[in-house]
Amino acid sequence: MFMNKLPSCQFMGCGYGYCDKGACCNLFYSNRGPGLYLRHVPQVTPRRGSVLQYDHHRRYRRWGSSGPGWHRVMTFTGSESDYRYINIMGNRLRVVFSAAPLVNYDVNSITVDVLRDGYTVATDTVDWGATESSARKKRILEVEGGPGEYCIAVYASEIRDWKVTVWDYY
Repeated sequence: MFMNKLPSCQFMGCGYGYCDKGACCNLFYSNRGPGLYLRHVPQVTPRRGSVLQYDHHRRYRRWGSSGPGWHRVMTFTGSESDYRYINIMGNRLRVVFSAAPLVNYDVNSITVDVLRDGYTVATDTVDWGATESSARKKRILEVEGGPGEYCIAVYASEIRDWKVTVWDYY
């Protein structure tokens, strides 16, 4: 199916691949159309004829793209406390969360923490007073911490539902 496979990233040089645990991602030609494609990289699904660049920071972009921007990493929802691990490719991440309280005439709150290596790098809390309107509230957290793994932790108390969306800037 594939033809004219190019050598691994050691041969191609910096900016064309990344060696991890003794294996390299390869650039290759495909009979799907003109252009180079990355192989063994499940996050990237090149369109027909597109050319992708893969640098040593595990960032993917289409050559000739208009530059960096916000890309959605994931969205998760719930009504109880929860957490998720995410991998960020860029130097900044944005966490957008919103929640609606239970109508119980009690204090309702939600706290969202962004953790890296076990340390909290950003946090925000939203509260509703006992007599406050049960309208949905939204907050945004931004972190400049570089690429890597982060944990998004949600602590919900008397919350009807919440939604968290994580964005990566690259």
